[in-house]
Amino acid sequence: MPPKPANANKPDSPLAKLLKSVLKDYERICSEYGCSPCPKIREALKKGISEEFHIKTVSFI
Repeated sequence: MPPKPANANKPDSPLAKLLKSVLKDYERICSEYGCSPCPKIREALKKGISEEFHIKTVSFI
């Protein structure tokens, strides 16, 4: 079994917590309205969570 990365037990930053909450709410609302989440929005939120950066815009092009 490979060793775990050193930052595996690192707590989430406030930004990551906020983005996780936004993603969870977005997916819940999409489910309530019977539509699928936009892949670009989900991708931007997940990238913001993993790389801990502010999302300024989402490009649909």
